[in-house]
Amino acid sequence: MMPTLFLAPERLWLLLGLLPLVAVAIWAVRRRRRALVRFTGMDLLDEVAPRRPTWQRWVVTALFLTGIGVSTASLAQPARTEEVSDTIRGRIVVLMDTSLSMEATDVDPSRLAAAKDEATDFVDEVDAGVEVGLVSFNGRVTRDVGLTTDHDQVTAAIDALDLGESTAVGEGLRAAIDELSTTDDAFPGAIVLLSDGETTVGIDPQVAADEAAEAGIPVFTIAFGTESGQILDPLSGQIVPVPVAEGELQAIAETTGATFTAAGSSEGLSAAYDQISGQLEELIGEPEIVEVEITWQWVAAALVLLVLAWLGSQWWLRGVM
Repeated sequence: MMPTLFLAPERLWLLLGLLPLVAVAIWAVRRRRRALVRFTGMDLLDEVAPRRPTWQRWVVTALFLTGIGVSTASLAQPARTEEVSDTIRGRIVVLMDTSLSMEATDVDPSRLAAAKDEATDFVDEVDAGVEVGLVSFNGRVTRDVGLTTDHDQVTAAIDALDLGESTAVGEGLRAAIDELSTTDDAFPGAIVLLSDGETTVGIDPQVAADEAAEAGIPVFTIAFGTESGQILDPLSGQIVPVPVAEGELQAIAETTGATFTAAGSSEGLSAAYDQISGQLEELIGEPEIVEVEITWQWVAAALVLLVLAWLGSQWWLRGVM
């Protein structure tokens, strides 16, 4: 919710009319006791006007004047600004590598665990008016979550990702392109691809990159990991080096007119996602802002204040006002 504004602010000048009322109210409260003492015998004063705490009269007066003030301000048509949440402004597919090399612990606690955490933060920060989908790949491709504005569903799917053998970057990229191509072309779409290795199965990723470029879909790529990465081969039981490979990912980004980032740590990955977020905001544009009039809420508040003032006068000041 955004700060309150007024659609007819010139009518706020009417609030100046409250100044005489304030002055009269203060004069009346202070004059009352003096008048009673002057015109009533002291022996009858407590019967005619029993003493009540002064603060009660001030509270009733303040409630009454505030109610009048709020009702007067409502004539200026108070409103609030808010984002249009039911309009889709853009679409992003998060494409994540879940090959066995992502098990490497050269990034604490592991490449996959760090990638999950940072991807989750990235999705959490995406504007509500942007649909997000998730595609993961190892030797096979999985459409984990279709494009949706339910970002919690996407982050839950990211957290549930698991590893598998081989790396099919090209196949994963093609699946992400297909996910965006099935939607209305009037909305911009982009792909954010994170991987640590080169393709071992499936189509050449450059072929998929050319398809993305032809469709006008930028593919922002992140090479995640370091040269010292290594994993335990589940078949041979031997330690296998898995250095990060940047070549394919850099070529994909260049082909599609997007940016490539190399990240060798969780902090570097966070910075990469922040950079991509800024670029995506420029691509998608600002959310649509509308003005929603809330005059009825102000009128309702004024009525509550006036009713409270009346109840206070009856309960506290019965026979006094």
